Amino acid sequence: MPGIISILDIAKKSLLVNQAAMNVTGNNIANVNSKGYNRQEAITSPSEAYTYAGKYFGSGVDLDEVRRVYDKYLVNQFNIETANLGKLDEKRSMLERIEAFMTSSEENGLGSAISDFFNSLQDLANDPSSSSARTAVISEASYLADLFHSTDTELDNIEKNIDFSAEGIINEINSIAERIAGLNEEIANIETSGVKANDLRDDRDLLLNDLASKIDITYFEDDSGQVTVMINGGKALVHRTSYWSLKTEPDYSNENILTIKYIGEGNTEADITNKIQGGKLKGLLDIRNDILKKYQSKIDTLAYSIINEINILHQAGRGLDGSTGNLFFNAISPSAYGSRENQGSADVSSVSVLSPSSLTYDNYEIRFTSSSSFDIYNTTTKQYVSTGNSYSSGSNIDFEGLRVVLSDSGGTPASGDIFYIKPGEGAAKNIEVNSTISSNINKIAAGLTSNPGDNENALQMGELQFSPILDSGSSTFEEYYGNILSDLGNDVLLSTDEYNTQEGLITALKERIESKSGVSLDEELSNLLKFQHSYQASAKLITVADELLDTLVNLIR
Repeated sequence: MPGIISILDIAKKSLLVNQAAMNVTGNNIANVNSKGYNRQEAITSPSEAYTYAGKYFGSGVDLDEVRRVYDKYLVNQFNIETANLGKLDEKRSMLERIEAFMTSSEENGLGSAISDFFNSLQDLANDPSSSSARTAVISEASYLADLFHSTDTELDNIEKNIDFSAEGIINEINSIAERIAGLNEEIANIETSGVKANDLRDDRDLLLNDLASKIDITYFEDDSGQVTVMINGGKALVHRTSYWSLKTEPDYSNENILTIKYIGEGNTEADITNKIQGGKLKGLLDIRNDILKKYQSKIDTLAYSIINEINILHQAGRGLDGSTGNLFFNAISPSAYGSRENQGSADVSSVSVLSPSSLTYDNYEIRFTSSSSFDIYNTTTKQYVSTGNSYSSGSNIDFEGLRVVLSDSGGTPASGDIFYIKPGEGAAKNIEVNSTISSNINKIAAGLTSNPGDNENALQMGELQFSPILDSGSSTFEEYYGNILSDLGNDVLLSTDEYNTQEGLITALKERIESKSGVSLDEELSNLLKFQHSYQASAKLITVADELLDTLVNLIR
């Protein structure tokens, strides 16, 4: 019933609720600079009312909950864009490193070394019997080979550094997954009583965002407050209090790619490399398995074309000692191998150069459309060489200066199987002046005869410098190398632009989240004054009720 006691009860409730509200406000102010902290609110509602003498009376105020101000949609979008930013950041960073290496010593780099080598051949043509000119040719050729070696080594080092970085990111992903599973358990234990574990939820959100920066994820929360974290391909990284791990597995044979394995129940492994679409891990995979390999292949192509074109002419010429048929550079054997994703059992028996003068220096794929037919696709020009070719085990597959023999001794090929043909693979690593030539400069075939004054072959070799041999007959060696640097520069510019655009989007999302969930000191100070005044009014109400009680007691006396 309404009376002095009910007034005291209302005042007491108000005091406690306003005190709690000031506590929440104070906590917001204290955490204004805490990373990942979401503003909290004291949510109140009127206490249950009652009727007396036909009238309806309120009974004060209750504190329903301390609610975390949180926009699920914005946070989810932020995590998605964070994964994209992580990918672009790694791509930009690694491309800048490749560019820095390729251009840092350009004054004395491959471009000038190629020019110097061909200039030495021109000098030899001017004086074909000169020992010093012949020695200079060997010296410049050896220096050119050394530069190819160092370029290949540096690209290999970048590759290994990427593998190391990817392993570090994988370890972080596994650690975060374990911590999220632990927080799931803590949150579920606390929230079984109906209380929201706001601070623990903030901690978990920080981990989810950190995880999203490393690998693209989706996640959802169940009724117990626990999250399940999924990666592409339908694999659960975290489910309630359970978690699973990933591992890196570099494959240095044939395709030479970095694979990511998911370790599931019973330590079963699944390759998820192609399923990963975001995060720093995706950026590293794009560089490692695609972009870096593209530039390695271009450098190999440059080395291989120089080797082959010089060798063709040199073999046809004669040295001062009358020798002929000698290679100037050691020959490079072409590479051919099946895709690791092939479903059939056919394999490469052999691959060889059928006609060196017919080589295009492009890379190819033999693509099976059935177990008995295949197409040949030029991956450099993005055009088919031939289609609808009939296949039989052990038969020669001849095209553009190459001969490939496939065998199905272990089983037939399957539709969709791919075999990679890379004539110049490893050329930059293995280019060497033939020791027969380097140990006897008189074997350098400057002429087409053994006449000491014959310079015809040296002239032809020197003129290769200006011959459009590469890029389907549109680029000289030096132009091709210049195109490599130009393409690399364009890739860096594009990746930087993409990163800057994505960073702007992330900044905008951060601002939206901050405006909704962040702590505003002005707003909190305003709330603090509001709750303080309400608290003071409640205290005044107690004073009034106390005076009423005194009056009532005095009346009784």
